[in-house]
Amino acid sequence: MKRKRPLGIRFKLITIFIFIKVLPLIALAWVAWSGISVLGESVQEKIAKLSGDTKNVIGDVSDLAVDSSIRSLDLKSREGIERLTTDTAQAVALFLYSRDDDIRLASTMEPSSQNYRNFLDSMKRDVVDHGPWVLNEAGDAWHPADAGGDDSVAVVAKNADNAKDFHYRRPESPGIRHAKPLYLEMTFIDLEGNERIKITTSSLLSDEKKNVVDPTNTYCKAERYYPELKKLSQGDIYVSEVIGPYLKSPIIGSYTEQRALEKGIPFKPEDAAYAGKENPVGKRFQGLIRWASPVVRKNTIVGWVTLALDHTHVMEFTDHIVPTDERYSSISDAGSGNYAFMWDYKDRNISHPRDYFITGYDPETGRPAVPWMEDSIFKEYVNSGLSMAEWEETAPIFQSQSLKKKPSAKLTKAGYLGLDCRYLNFAPQCEGWHTLTHNGGSGSFVIFWSGLWKLTTAAAIPYHTGIYDGPRGFGFVTIGANVHEFHKAATETGKKISSMAADFEKTLEEQNIETRENLDQSLAKTTKEITVSTAFMVFLVILIAIWMASTLTKKITDMVKGIRSFQNGQLDYRLDIQSRDELGELAETFNEMSDDMQKLITNLRQAEENYRSFFENATEGIFRTTAEGELVHANPAFAGLFGFSSSEEMIQKVSNVGEELYVDPQRRKELVKLLQEKGIVRNFEYLVKHTDGKPRVLQTSCYWIVGNDEERYVEGISVDITERKRANEALEEAKEKAEQLSSMKSNFLSMVSHELRTPLTSILGFTKLIRKNVDHLIHSENTLVTNEYKRLHRIEKNSKVIISEGDRLAELINNVLDLAKLEAGFFEWDFVPVSVRSVVERSIASTKVLFDSKGLELESDVADDLPTISGDQDRLVQVCINLLSNAAKFTESGSVICQVRVEGLNVIVRVIDDGIGVPKDQVDVIFDKFKQLGNTLTDKPKGTGLGLPICKEIVEHHSGKLWHEPREDRGSVFAFSIPLNCAVLNEKDGTES
Repeated sequence: MKRKRPLGIRFKLITIFIFIKVLPLIALAWVAWSGISVLGESVQEKIAKLSGDTKNVIGDVSDLAVDSSIRSLDLKSREGIERLTTDTAQAVALFLYSRDDDIRLASTMEPSSQNYRNFLDSMKRDVVDHGPWVLNEAGDAWHPADAGGDDSVAVVAKNADNAKDFHYRRPESPGIRHAKPLYLEMTFIDLEGNERIKITTSSLLSDEKKNVVDPTNTYCKAERYYPELKKLSQGDIYVSEVIGPYLKSPIIGSYTEQRALEKGIPFKPEDAAYAGKENPVGKRFQGLIRWASPVVRKNTIVGWVTLALDHTHVMEFTDHIVPTDERYSSISDAGSGNYAFMWDYKDRNISHPRDYFITGYDPETGRPAVPWMEDSIFKEYVNSGLSMAEWEETAPIFQSQSLKKKPSAKLTKAGYLGLDCRYLNFAPQCEGWHTLTHNGGSGSFVIFWSGLWKLTTAAAIPYHTGIYDGPRGFGFVTIGANVHEFHKAATETGKKISSMAADFEKTLEEQNIETRENLDQSLAKTTKEITVSTAFMVFLVILIAIWMASTLTKKITDMVKGIRSFQNGQLDYRLDIQSRDELGELAETFNEMSDDMQKLITNLRQAEENYRSFFENATEGIFRTTAEGELVHANPAFAGLFGFSSSEEMIQKVSNVGEELYVDPQRRKELVKLLQEKGIVRNFEYLVKHTDGKPRVLQTSCYWIVGNDEERYVEGISVDITERKRANEALEEAKEKAEQLSSMKSNFLSMVSHELRTPLTSILGFTKLIRKNVDHLIHSENTLVTNEYKRLHRIEKNSKVIISEGDRLAELINNVLDLAKLEAGFFEWDFVPVSVRSVVERSIASTKVLFDSKGLELESDVADDLPTISGDQDRLVQVCINLLSNAAKFTESGSVICQVRVEGLNVIVRVIDDGIGVPKDQVDVIFDKFKQLGNTLTDKPKGTGLGLPICKEIVEHHSGKLWHEPREDRGSVFAFSIPLNCAVLNEKDGTES
């Protein structure tokens, strides 16, 4: 392969000179061009910023002018609406005080039907009504049946001096005005509550005379004024609350065919409450306010006169107010958001464009109808089980009112929509009105309601007669108005200013475009001039660089020729030093470096000889192969592992170590895979083929290396472990034989125990029969001689000993048999879901007689939250009985507690006793077979010594543990654990179930 000629130093010097001289020239030209470009861009940015600032100033001036106008109009409108609200409240108060004058006049009249009729005929007042309204053809809105046209004439100023801001307003629409009696009835009531005289002006009230002591004889069955009449003194006046039946509505807002269809209800607007333009054909709220005063003759009260004011006259004060340019309307429009309404002294609505919002009474019961409530407080009312009148005596009022709360869907669907501010917790304006008026004042605030910002005002009605003697008086008037209605003119002016600003911005943008085009042309001309001058200077500099490089590189070329001679193997070659300049110093340095290199090469060759000697003489097999299995290097020891006489022979005969040397070539692939995953493998074992035909076991540790050819190789060390493997197999065989002997021992014990139990059962049976016969003879009526009696008594005593020791021997045999089965793996298990509480209860019931016989107290302390576990219930009962029995045996006084708890992932059962305890030196042996507490030579054994070992086997078969916990004062604690997710070892096949 032909070697590429390297770049010469001459070329490099020319290149460096160009970098030193030419590039700065180009950079200087580029800086000049960039400066001009930046200047142009800066001018353009300044122009653009000036244009933007001009637009922003125009916009800010426009916004400031509009906002100032809007704020001024808002303040003026607020003042006007607050004044309208206050004036209306004052007018209502004057109207009510006039009714006080009427009742005082009536109390001085001689009670007679004619006088009363004459009085009522003189008491009338105009009310405004509207004509008939009908549903439009689309069925989605109401309109007047006789729409008519606007026949008003435009009026302009006739005198030029009056023309500026001349404003004409056409006559207000009067509606249909008609006189209506102020009072629905006038009565004289005697001291027993009987209506002696009764004059009515409407069919709303019956002209039948009744006794008003019974509220069912009053209007809507809701008037309870007789007890209040009896409290009046001469000159006193009684005034009632607004009384009238509540009117429901299934729809809030426009009651149209379309809305009824959406609600899925029949279209019957005439059966629902009246709602102005939203339902002009609905039922009107018909209420009354009753005045009463004593009738006095000769300083003695002989009865009372009452006047029932038609509440329509009170509603007239707010029904026609419109807080916009319209001012007044014969029909209210709640949907517009601009209307007035009225509340009584308890914050209940008594006048509204939507009559279903006026609170009222249930005419069937005479009790207050349930008002519209927020959902949570309605649930409190329902859960109380009280009537509305009883509940509101203690109910919370104005409870955290917020727009985030929602009304009761159940009340809404049922049509109960009466507004009682105390429970309208989804309408926070209620609390605002209450705050403004509770001291008798007035004011306003702005609130976001029904998707609009609304100004709402409130003014207390200063009427303070009777029950209305508080600061708020009769109640308060509120007016709501949409804020955007106040500043229409300012908004329209803002739109005009915005249009003018847009035209100015367009002109300004055109001027900006023309300026940018001029700047671009000037920039292009300057760029051309800089480019030409820079190119000429670059050409001149390159010529100078070539001349200087040729002069400087001649000596360097001679030095390069000498260096190549050294490179070609002439290690003794040295450069001639002809000068003491920089090049002379370079030649001298080269000669010194050549001396060092010559010594280094000599040392490397010696190191290579040393490594080769180690490689050839190592006792472990050292090898290197490719990843595919080709043997690259091997020392004699590695060749000897396979029976080869030399590494050369092995490399010559073996082409692939995996296929030719491994007994299982797949193991070679596994080794390579492990190396790819981990990079290094230690103690990897595999079978190899030996030249003698016998397989050998090798153990290898190896790793990846990268050769000079950039290829990856496997390099490592191998040793023969055949003899070690054989020794390990011999140990395993010996272990299996030992386990077989243990199994034979367990089987032998099982057989012996079984053979002993059969004759022992016969011995115990016959002994018990002998004892029974002897006991019969001793207690018979036959007279026995003394010697015979003693012999029989001795036989009975000895038989008891035989039976006791036989029972103990039978228990020992049973325990030995159980232990043998457990150890041999032939014990039968029945694993089912088990209740730990049931296990403890069965165990306590089985051992209770032991504790009763010794006068010990047995307590059960079982947790309530115990889960069901998987286990053999009978075996677990056996463990508990054994632990409880041991506690009874070794406890002479005190108590024993069986405690069960869930701790972590285990159920823990503890038996806590006040017995003799376990000495520290015997704690480690009490779970061994045939081990008991105390000295078996001096103390009589109390068991077989197999109970705890059997319990330990049972618990461990349940994947649990059995242990002893010492107590500080006295006694012991024996405990065992069962895992909650018990995985039980199958002794026969070694699997888990």
